[in-house]
Amino acid sequence: MKKSVVSVANQKGGCGKTTLATNLATMLNLSGRSTILVDADNQPSSVRWGARRPKSSPLSPVRGLTNEENLLEVITQLKNEYETIVIDVGGRLQLRAVQGVMVSDLTIIPVIPVTEDMASTSEFVKAILATVSATRKVEAVIVPNGYRGTSLHKQALGAFSTLGPTVSDSSLGYRTAYQEAYSMGLSVVELEPRGAAAQEMSALYGELFNTSFENRSKG
Repeated sequence: MKKSVVSVANQKGGCGKTTLATNLATMLNLSGRSTILVDADNQPSSVRWGARRPKSSPLSPVRGLTNEENLLEVITQLKNEYETIVIDVGGRLQLRAVQGVMVSDLTIIPVIPVTEDMASTSEFVKAILATVSATRKVEAVIVPNGYRGTSLHKQALGAFSTLGPTVSDSSLGYRTAYQEAYSMGLSVVELEPRGAAAQEMSALYGELFNTSFENRSKG
């Protein structure tokens, strides 16, 4: 697991950026890797999630950003304090989106597999990933979210594969457990450890970080 900075980004709102960011950051902490979640969105959904996190739950720190702060400078400072940094990059914040991709070892792009998200994600790939790719190699993966296995969703997934970034083998289904976990300040692996959402999030974690998820906080 050599990915020390991970950004979750896409300009399309409602595609699951905060869901992925909060769950992955929590799972990294539960696995024993000191991790901070940086909320770089002007609608600080991750900060609100962190404020609701039960005090009895394992530490999963969240840091918000003011409009005046420079994301690159903040990440440089946090690298001295944490093993891993997960960045929740808000929609249509072009400067911070560029900075997030620029500083990351991996960029995760969640998408709802429908035509509207295809167009928005295509624009994001061309505007943001291409800009950063001009100066450094970018590792990016598209993660299908809200996947229902319909013919339309399968058709959209085929189209996503033409955008450039890899499309993950793992996908996240349309499940209420994600909303419930968010509203309680939890991850799905804490809310329902054996539930379907926890299983698919664990599968994605394993694919992204090349290691199986193990909750060491219980040991």
